[in-house]
Amino acid sequence: MSYPFYSALINFATALGVSYLVFLKNRKSSVSRAFIVFSGSGGFWALNYALWQSSQVEAQALFFIRLAMTGVMVLIASFLEFGLRLIQKEKKYPLLRMVNLLAAFAFLFLSFSPLYIREVHAAGGFRFWPVPGLAFHFFMAYFAGMVFLVHGLLLGAWSTAPRMLRKQIFLVLTATFVGFAGGFTNFFLWYGIDIPPYGNISVSICILILTYAIVAEKLMDIEVIIKKTLVFTGLFLLAISSIAAVTVLIQKLAGEYVSPPAWVPITAGVFLGILVYEPVRAFLVAVTDRYLFQKKVDYKLLLKEASQRLAEIRTLKRLAVMIVGFLIRRSKICRAAIFVRQSSDSNFALIASRPRREAGCYLELEASACSEYFQQFRSPVEIEDVREHSERGKPGAREMLREMNQSRATLILPGFLRSSSAKSGKEKLKLKCILFLGPQKSDRPYTSEERDALYTLVQESVIAIENARLFDEALRRSWELAETNRDLLDANERLKETQASLVAAEKDATMVGMAKAIGHEINNPLVAVLGRSSMAEREYKLWEEMLDTAKGFLGKEKSGLMEHSLLKSRENLAKITQAARRIEIVVHTLTHILKDTQGQMEPLSLHVLVREAIEAAHFVESNGRGVSVEHDIDANLFVLGNLEQLIQVFVNLLKNAKEAMAGQKKARILIRGTMDPERAQTALLEVEDNGPGIPAPALPHIWKQGFSTKVKKGGGLGALGQGQGLFVSRHIIESVHRGTLQAENLLPPAQGARFSVRLPVVM
Repeated sequence: MSYPFYSALINFATALGVSYLVFLKNRKSSVSRAFIVFSGSGGFWALNYALWQSSQVEAQALFFIRLAMTGVMVLIASFLEFGLRLIQKEKKYPLLRMVNLLAAFAFLFLSFSPLYIREVHAAGGFRFWPVPGLAFHFFMAYFAGMVFLVHGLLLGAWSTAPRMLRKQIFLVLTATFVGFAGGFTNFFLWYGIDIPPYGNISVSICILILTYAIVAEKLMDIEVIIKKTLVFTGLFLLAISSIAAVTVLIQKLAGEYVSPPAWVPITAGVFLGILVYEPVRAFLVAVTDRYLFQKKVDYKLLLKEASQRLAEIRTLKRLAVMIVGFLIRRSKICRAAIFVRQSSDSNFALIASRPRREAGCYLELEASACSEYFQQFRSPVEIEDVREHSERGKPGAREMLREMNQSRATLILPGFLRSSSAKSGKEKLKLKCILFLGPQKSDRPYTSEERDALYTLVQESVIAIENARLFDEALRRSWELAETNRDLLDANERLKETQASLVAAEKDATMVGMAKAIGHEINNPLVAVLGRSSMAEREYKLWEEMLDTAKGFLGKEKSGLMEHSLLKSRENLAKITQAARRIEIVVHTLTHILKDTQGQMEPLSLHVLVREAIEAAHFVESNGRGVSVEHDIDANLFVLGNLEQLIQVFVNLLKNAKEAMAGQKKARILIRGTMDPERAQTALLEVEDNGPGIPAPALPHIWKQGFSTKVKKGGGLGALGQGQGLFVSRHIIESVHRGTLQAENLLPPAQGARFSVRLPVVM
């Protein structure tokens, strides 16, 4: 067997071992899963590489080298995933990841075809070296491109990464650079360059560097398993070495004289292993702690750094989280939790813990064994001491041991604060916080130096904790005051709204009186107009009879002119009567504007309503004939309403649109009527103009009585700028007809305003 064979076996063993350890400890992590695939595919390549090297038949060698290269394809694809997940940028490059997977699947599909590896032949001292096919050249480009791309991404993330992640990225960069650099030596012989693959062993070096990153820099948080594995391996080697050494020694010394039974040296070796077991175990734990996991803690520096951080934080939650995290990171402790006494009662509440526990966990101070014990001894409590005190029957020791077991704590540290009694004036120590600590990551008990240092740290933290608690309480009270102030402001706003409603009600009452007075004054001449119109209608009938009698005397031409004149006069009289009737309806609406009366409601054709409104608008405003009016109303669209009131609303909207475009060339009004696409059983009528639109500040106020954007002209009823039209129109639509009337400006580049009327339809 050759060097490539043994290096491949070493690569396989190291890759498989690290993949298995990561799988056991932290397989739920996405980074760990990507690493397992990356390392496992490297192990798969190494195993088949060794089988290829040991092959004696050409077909067998071709099969194993092709199988080995499938591991390389998976390795390079998973390398990108591992790198992106390590720097937490997997979601930033979805297209790159998809292309990477598609390329890997394409090469896997071709891996057992001649397009990838045509055959094997003798080259560089190897009996069966592969000959690349056409697809292999593309794979080499993909392989090299991915290696450089991932290393570039890692380098880019290294400069801005946090300190711990920066070390991890550096180690991964170093390891993969060494591994791929050595792995590239395999490809020279593929292209006829006589350089053997001596760099294969660098794959194991890559795995060892990654192992160091896992152990020393917590790359995948599996340090405890590795530590125990190392200790177990050392103890196993100790047992084997003890038996072997004693056996060899006995056989060498006593073999010349006697031939002892086989069980004698084995028993002696086992006895020797038992004697040296504990010292060796302690030595291995100390070595792994010192050089891999548990560096010596400088407690003076620890206390100094903690004091600086305590002064920077105000809120209790952040302070507690900082203390717990600081102890976990710097003191190498497995778990920690801090309980703080609340001001409102005598309970201790859990403020922060790691691993996280359920918030709101309480300890009863009066009944607590911890409190009872600390009031007696006022010192740290270690679980071994508590067990001893429990066996001796000391008060509170048994309950305290139960609480420590429940919290999985091995050390509890009290925090006291001096306070003066208001009555006696004497100073008294009050228990303010309790810190629960789990075992150290080294699994060794706390030394007296460590207990004293941690106890000093807790005492220094008590003042900061109390200040933070008082700060939180003051902050909470300020929030309560702010909330009370907001409630008062809301009450004041509601009071203002009530006052405004009372003022509006008073105005409405005034308006009712004015409306009745106006109605009375208008009705008097209106009755005369309607009466005279009725009399004129009867006289027209008489004139028609007289004209029929006199046709023979007047002649054809004069009688025709007389008929035409009488017809036009009758049409004008009909329009006068119609306008008077509308005035009568308007007066009736005005006098009942504050009452939700509907009058006569009947099914009405929306198309007919619009045509009538256009005709009425042209009649009451002769200048309206200069405005282009277009309408598009769906056929068979009927609404339930009052004819005259709806015509009054539509006429008002048309007049407003015309007045908004006064002096404008190419003035246009577009009327659309259809079923509302957003509301069932509702008709939508839109009146749209191409004028300047409604000023944005005025848009919310156009429905208010008396508000107008027009220049007021005259003080008579119906004069321009009185601010009554839209107020009355909205009342008619919403209060009487149970519809809606809304206004908006057209969106650029169009200009103008749009009024939308929604009315219930009759099916």
